[in-house]
Amino acid sequence: MTIGYEGAALEDFLAALTEAGVRRLLDIRELPNSRRRGFSKSALSAALREAGIEYFHERALGSPPEMRQRLRAERNPAECHRSVVAAALALRAKCTVRHLMAPVR
Repeated sequence: MTIGYEGAALEDFLAALTEAGVRRLLDIRELPNSRRRGFSKSALSAALREAGIEYFHERALGSPPEMRQRLRAERNPAECHRSVVAAALALRAKCTVRHLMAPVR
């Protein structure tokens, strides 16, 4: 599964993950910082832990700065590099990808 957090409140993001039965989250942002409250690495990790979800960060899977400048629609999986990463992992694991969406407030 994939999920973006653009436009979402932390509680809605966590609810979408919990409702989908997510037990681990792999953060593939090169720089796990955010101007949105609760989505920087430390705060997100703590919130996920409280929700019973493990947090992992893999910087090497993040998009480089020049790609981040081109792709600004993180909410849309088709315009976010997470789709490419998820597709590659799905091929290896022989599974399908499901894109979750947290509501926008």
